[in-house]
Amino acid sequence: MRPRLALLYITQAAGVAIGPSTARLSPAAVAAPSWIRATRENDRLVVETASRAYTTPAGAKLTVRGVVHVAEEAYWRDVQNIEGRVLFESIVDASLIDEKGALTTSIAATDDARSAAASCSLVPQLDALGGTAKANDWRVADLSRAEIGGAEQRPSELRYLTRDVPKKERVEVTFGAAAARVLCALAPAPELAVAALDWQGGGKSVNTEAAARAVAAGALRLDTGALSRLGLARALLAEAPARSADDVLIGKRNQKCVQAVTATEGDAHVLYGVAHLRDLDGRLRKAGYARQRGEEWSRAFAVPLAGEGAALAVLAPALLVLLGVDAADYVATLADAASGGAAAALGLYAVRHAALYYALRKWLLS
Repeated sequence: MRPRLALLYITQAAGVAIGPSTARLSPAAVAAPSWIRATRENDRLVVETASRAYTTPAGAKLTVRGVVHVAEEAYWRDVQNIEGRVLFESIVDASLIDEKGALTTSIAATDDARSAAASCSLVPQLDALGGTAKANDWRVADLSRAEIGGAEQRPSELRYLTRDVPKKERVEVTFGAAAARVLCALAPAPELAVAALDWQGGGKSVNTEAAARAVAAGALRLDTGALSRLGLARALLAEAPARSADDVLIGKRNQKCVQAVTATEGDAHVLYGVAHLRDLDGRLRKAGYARQRGEEWSRAFAVPLAGEGAALAVLAPALLVLLGVDAADYVATLADAASGGAAAALGLYAVRHAALYYALRKWLLS
C-alpha cells in the first residue's frame, strides 16, 4: 500500500476524517464569488482572503476587502497601508464615534479575544487596526452596540470567527444522522466515530490528507498553535448558514454598510468579515455598483504540513494504540456485563467515552 493511501486509510479508520472536499470554499448558491480559500504551497496550507473592485454609479472605485478577525502580522501590515477613505466593520458603543462614523478614541481587542488569538499564534484584528483606524480617520460602517442588542448579546468575534452564528444556533439533525450516531455507540471507539461524523457534517473545508499532515506537523514540532490554526481554518472555510435579509447579525449590518458606502463620495475601501460579503456583494450590485473581473488574494495565515512519510510515521502508531486501548476497553466491558452488574459496567463505559468524545470535540471542532 502506498504511503498516501495508507495514511488516508488509517486516518479515516480512526475517525478523524473530515469528508471529501476541495481546499477551496464550496460554491455559493448565489452569484457572489468566494471571499476566502485555502491553497497548498509546498509544505503549507495557506488561508487567503479576497479583495475585489467595484465601479460606483458615479464612476468612482470601491474596493471591498474581505478580512478574518485573527491573522498574521504581515496580513495586518498590508491592511494598515491602505490609503484613502476606509469604511470598516466594528461593533462599538455609539459614544466612541462621531456623527460621521470616525472613532473618537483608539479601540483594542478584549482580553478573551487576545487569548483566543494567542492560542493560534496570531494577532487579533482590533489590536492590529484599532489605532490605525483612529489615526487615519477611518469610518465605522456598522451597527452600534446598542443597535445590535447590547454587549451581552454580541457574539464573540473569536468564538464564532467570521460566521456570526447566534449562541442559540438551531441544529437540524436528520433521522439518518441520529441513527448513525446511535449505532456508533454499539461499536468500539464510539467517540472517534461520532467526532468524525460531527466534523464531516460541520463543513467539508479541509480534506483528509491535509488535515492528517497538519496534525502530524503540529505533533512533530510540539506546535499547539499550528493545531489550533487547523481548527480555525476548518471553521473559516466552512459555509456560513443561510440568513434572512433582516437578520441583525448579517443583513442589517450589511444594510448599514451599504448606507455608509452610498453616502461616501469618491474612491473608498470597505473592510468587512468574509462571512458578510456574499450578502454585501448582492446588496452593492442591486444598488448599482458593478463588480469588476478578477480579485487579489492576501495570505491570512498558514498551517504547516508534514510530508507523507513523516505523517504516516507519527499518526499510524498513535492511532493504532488508541484503537487498541478502545478495543480492549470494549471487550472488558462486555465481559464485565456478561458476568453480572451490566448496568454499572455499561454506565461507566458510557461515562468514560462521553468524556473522551467531549475532549475530542473541543480539540477537533473548537
